Amino acid sequence: MSTSTLPLSQLPPAPVHRRSSVLSRALFGLAAVLATAIGGAFLLHASIDPAEDTAIASTRHEALAGLSTWSDRSMSANVADLATTSFDLVIVDPAPSGIAEAAAIAARVDALKIKPDGEKRLVLAPLAIAEAEDHRAYWNSRWSPPPKVTAVVRRPGDTAAQPANTPKAADPSASRLVTSAVAPSALPAWLAEEASERPGNWRVRYWMPEWQSMVFGRDGAMLDTIITAGFDGIVLDRADAHAHWSKQHQDAREDMITFVESMSRYARDRVPGFIVILKDAEDLLATSRIRSAVDAVIKHDLILGRDGVAKTGNDRDIATSIALLKRAQRDGLPVLVAEYPANEASRATAGDRLLAYGFIASIAQRQEKRRLVD
Repeated sequence: MSTSTLPLSQLPPAPVHRRSSVLSRALFGLAAVLATAIGGAFLLHASIDPAEDTAIASTRHEALAGLSTWSDRSMSANVADLATTSFDLVIVDPAPSGIAEAAAIAARVDALKIKPDGEKRLVLAPLAIAEAEDHRAYWNSRWSPPPKVTAVVRRPGDTAAQPANTPKAADPSASRLVTSAVAPSALPAWLAEEASERPGNWRVRYWMPEWQSMVFGRDGAMLDTIITAGFDGIVLDRADAHAHWSKQHQDAREDMITFVESMSRYARDRVPGFIVILKDAEDLLATSRIRSAVDAVIKHDLILGRDGVAKTGNDRDIATSIALLKRAQRDGLPVLVAEYPANEASRATAGDRLLAYGFIASIAQRQEKRRLVD
């Protein structure tokens, strides 16, 4: 949100020397008129923009103010089944493949925006901003890693090639194995390696303009397609990727903050009430720029680990995350936490603690994601 600026002071005209020419006085008068006009424009901007920003922020805050139930597992639900639920907020993956598909998606989005009791529901789309996904429309099959080829190189005197899996011989005159990858075809500069823990997801150099233009700012970009489809907002996924790049790119954190700010500003310029939620990158909440750029925070597995039982041995890490989430909460940002308990005891533990912190919980079974277009 922008802040008000003090009115520009009106400086008195500088004294004109008695011997100044008529032309000099005329030029001075013209400059004074222009200065007054420009000053007035600045005054008008200063008096209107803060109020407009406040009204827009109030719209977003009001939309989130009554939020008490939400579903992260909605991404794995059938759209027809999801429409019968009473969740205040759902997150559904549109799998956008361009403006042509957006019209079909928009009908589904509109249907989800009204709950069975007639009350409004927020429908948000996830947006991976620092990883490329090979099932998206923008993905080029030529970017996938080429197969590795193992060849046997025979030295002079060899009588036969060794099997491909034969260990390297000790005799330097014997055959040797050479394993190499087929040269990939023109990989984009922003594309890095596949994330080993998330097959099909590829790390990207998110600070590069070429990648950012795929995310937002033009027809067919991911964010633009989501906006066209009528979603109420986005959930920024993989913003925590800056930690992976910190040793290779010294401005990784700053570039991520700027990236989030730019997306948020762009989306709100197009749709003033558009909601932006940060996911699993609570370390960024330490800066006020991020707390101003987003409207809420989602955190996964805060109390329970991936196995669905209470975390042990990392109390300090949990305390740090909670402190950052509470900092955002003090700034008026709702904090949504998703937990996936393995049993009833873990469910009760997570529910009680999240209630005590004032966080809005989603406690359910962990399921595979499903796209809205399925």
